[in-house]
Amino acid sequence: MNFNRVQPDVQASKPLYSIPIARVGVREVYRRICIGSSRGNTCLDAYIDILIDLPKSQRGIHVSRNIEAMLDVFSVIEHSSFKSLEEAIENLCRELLKKHDYANSAEVRLSSTFLYEYRDLDLDVKEYIPVKLSIKSKVHRESNNVRRRFCIEVVGMTVCPCALQVCSYILNTDEFAPSHTQRTKLKICLSTESLIDVADLVDIALNSFSIPVFSYLKRDKECKMILKGFKNPKFAEDVVRSALYGVYRKFSEKIDPDSLVYVSVNSFESIHPFNLSAEAKYTINDLIKYFSG
Repeated sequence: MNFNRVQPDVQASKPLYSIPIARVGVREVYRRICIGSSRGNTCLDAYIDILIDLPKSQRGIHVSRNIEAMLDVFSVIEHSSFKSLEEAIENLCRELLKKHDYANSAEVRLSSTFLYEYRDLDLDVKEYIPVKLSIKSKVHRESNNVRRRFCIEVVGMTVCPCALQVCSYILNTDEFAPSHTQRTKLKICLSTESLIDVADLVDIALNSFSIPVFSYLKRDKECKMILKGFKNPKFAEDVVRSALYGVYRKFSEKIDPDSLVYVSVNSFESIHPFNLSAEAKYTINDLIKYFSG
């Protein structure tokens, strides 16, 4: 065996059927990423999708180059530290285009979970709330434009306003009335060319529930939490609309008007054998038309 001979490049050969493929690459590569900022270093364990497009003349991609690009870029992170995850994965996109000269676009998706510090001054409670995070960046070779997608997902509590009002009516009381509650999962995604602070999306989400949920509550604070939540009853539909309005208030003057907002809610019903869902999708310009009138 002679390993010094030039090896055939099978990937560069002509395919049987000449048609381009939108995305080819590796998915769910597990990696620890450390980001440095003025607030200090943050390390996240993340799953990464590393993808490029494939022209019609090329049979396959050189998969090892995807991993090589990731190792090159993320080893830099560990030493000099990028300031954000967005900067890191966009650098990886550009490195992919350098290594795959036949690709017209590169796309990197990162998903992780981080703990967000939340304080409720009324309850005198501090909680580290787990937030599911997904960030995607796509870079086009010719235009050099970057399209970004930020998604966060958190869990909170909702109180059914219908049951609350009906019980209040039947009991003939304007005071505290019973209702049923749900643990509700809220997802907010923002697709844009602009850079945003993901913490803003988390704040919007937590303010969209009847109240956030907490891991550690003594009996008196548990009572205060329930009373506060019952003063702010919400349907799943109310949560979606609250999140959309929050995005409008925070971003309508900061990001491109054609940026796309997606909100979804999954409510885990407590008295029904099913879950309730609601979702909506609008551009920032759409939200301006609805909310600024």
